Amino acid sequence: MKKKTDMNQRECSDNAKNNPASLNERSALFSGAWTGTVGTKRQTYHIHVDLIAKLRGYAYWERRRISEVVNYALEQFFEDKEIKARPPKKVSLKKKDN
Repeated sequence: MKKKTDMNQRECSDNAKNNPASLNERSALFSGAWTGTVGTKRQTYHIHVDLIAKLRGYAYWERRRISEVVNYALEQFFEDKEIKARPPKKVSLKKKDN
């Protein structure tokens, strides 16, 4: 009897043989997208429920992490935008009274 992981690996390789174009397209699509945790920061945002459902579904079927899909989408959005640097924060030199 084969291990369950061996069967899953075989199924994945069979799927790749049957549909190599889509596998290559997906790899190319995310080649520049974020794939690790180095240089990242956790943030919380409010996102419309319908967009969350689309995001989760897309990530599932593309076999990607949700953060990969979000980073890819943001990269595409900002690709043709020119973003100015934010002004520095003003530092208050006042001491707080105890």
